[in-house]
Amino acid sequence: MLVSWTENSSPVRVFLNRWNGEAWDGTQELLGPASPDLYWGRPLFTSGSRALVTYEGDGGVYVSLSADGGQTFYGYQRLDAEAPVPEAYSSNIRPTTDGQGNVWVVWDDGSAGRQNSLPIRYSPYDGESFRPVYRLNRNEPQGGRTTIGFWIANPIDTLPGAAFVGFLADRASDLPDVRLNAYDTGDFDRDAAGIGSDCDDADPGVKAVPGEISGLTVTRSEGTITVSWDSQAESAGRDTVYDLAGGDLASLIADAGFAAATCRAAGLTTTSWDDDDPLPSPGSGEYDVMRARNACGTGTYGDSTLVPDPRDDLDAASPCP
Repeated sequence: MLVSWTENSSPVRVFLNRWNGEAWDGTQELLGPASPDLYWGRPLFTSGSRALVTYEGDGGVYVSLSADGGQTFYGYQRLDAEAPVPEAYSSNIRPTTDGQGNVWVVWDDGSAGRQNSLPIRYSPYDGESFRPVYRLNRNEPQGGRTTIGFWIANPIDTLPGAAFVGFLADRASDLPDVRLNAYDTGDFDRDAAGIGSDCDDADPGVKAVPGEISGLTVTRSEGTITVSWDSQAESAGRDTVYDLAGGDLASLIADAGFAAATCRAAGLTTTSWDDDDPLPSPGSGEYDVMRARNACGTGTYGDSTLVPDPRDDLDAASPCP
């Protein structure tokens, strides 16, 4: 067991003592930076004999490490040096671990100026090094609304590889709402697509490059033609959109391809589209082909049995942006 306290000396310093199972080892002063006053040490065992202690120093966020179960602590590093405004005041530091060497440190940060933000940094190496700063409160603009991080409680918990942080924030109204965010090392954007399969694990709107459109149907009601298709939100991501290209059947036959195709609709976010154009005259017709796309890539308009496939040229030079 490790205990830590602040002693009102000059300068103010953080002290520690370790219970070795039989007795206290004795008081040791934390060897943090020499110049600022140091406050509010929070010790934490991370895995095996590894331990760390976080503490504040004149508005900065610091961490020192131990490799011998807390008998001695070596070095220190400042965690808020990569915050948007490092000289802004940081406070209310909360470290947590899953006991497997994964460490997360959260604090209230004043970089936005008007209101606090809630940054978090993650270390997969017992605190030896940390990944870049990530902001848990995702509201925009940053600092535009109050975020009450840890003034009242310490709502942090973990599962293997994931930290969960609860906080108060006024969003829909001026009254505080309870918010929750997570830093999940196996699914960072929390879209149910793991880091090994997600095409962009920092973007919760995408999971994979879209595939070929399926479930394409055409219905007619009171002079309106409705084209419908299966959603790819589950497989490719919720931000997947759809493009519809088409043209005149006579041109398709004459060109034996899609050179005359035009973009009839682009960036559709729904899974149906109403064609309000006048119906083709008797003996003529129109065609439509579709594709899906998102930030990870663009799907195909489909494949035919022809070699070469004229849809390959449509994929390469689509009339839709």
